[in-house]
Amino acid sequence: MKTPLPSPAARTNAALPDPPGPCTIIRSGLLARLDQSNQFPITLILAPAGSGKSTLLRQWQTMRPSRKSVRLSLQVQDRDPVHFLRRLINGIRQLSDDFDISSCLPFDLESTQATEPLLQLSHRIFDGVRGELFILLDDFQVLDQSPVPQLIAGLVEQLPTPIHL
Repeated sequence: MKTPLPSPAARTNAALPDPPGPCTIIRSGLLARLDQSNQFPITLILAPAGSGKSTLLRQWQTMRPSRKSVRLSLQVQDRDPVHFLRRLINGIRQLSDDFDISSCLPFDLESTQATEPLLQLSHRIFDGVRGELFILLDDFQVLDQSPVPQLIAGLVEQLPTPIHL
């Protein structure tokens, strides 16, 4: 089975996923379940470490190049809400040439540490998104003991319809 490579428009700040190799197991049933994620604002993939969650996300992103998606492999630095939002913004910006949020980013973003102002700002990020968008957050456990999960929870409560997490 030959797998199409993602289009240049699908590139994110995360490394592009490699196409499935000859020894890769294509989990068609799970990929089909992920295809249904556009019916919900949030989809959670929960399984033990090493069970292939990251591989599944990479396969889905690679094999569905027509679906705009931003995949962030979360890192310890993403515990900082400002760092997380900048990575998310950069990922979205790479998908769309006309995506411009400069008018809603305060110059003193670095000094904004309270979650509530960041949450208000983050809602404006999606105002510049046209069409359906999937945000894939991988390795969410690294955000433990940080304010970012609270920020994401606030985002989920008010996600515009075409945005899926």
